[in-house]
Amino acid sequence: MYKYLLPLVVAAWPAHARAEIEPSAPLTLKAALALAGGANPGLSAARHELGAVDGAVRQAGLLPNPTLSVERVDTRRAEGDRRETTLLLSQPLELGGKRAARVQAAERGRDGAAAELALREAE
Repeated sequence: MYKYLLPLVVAAWPAHARAEIEPSAPLTLKAALALAGGANPGLSAARHELGAVDGAVRQAGLLPNPTLSVERVDTRRAEGDRRETTLLLSQPLELGGKRAARVQAAERGRDGAAAELALREAE
């Protein structure tokens, strides 16, 4: 039975595959541009670059992280061992509008990435 059914399946396979690829509605200009834009690697790279720059803008607006330091001093003398441990917690304070300037610079980078994406879409 398989030797009769297998040639029929193999013969019908290309027609079935073509039926899935062909669209049911006519292709419009808007749909064609959307398909071309989704398959273009240059546009995809520009979109990902814009997303990365958005993350950099978000990061620029955050406060710097505090730091924790540990220092151990071991002094050995004749009268006995003496060890000293110092813990230091520090938080940098930004003065003079440094954070605002950093955010503004990151936003200008985002504007450049958005312009690059618009240029690639226009191409």
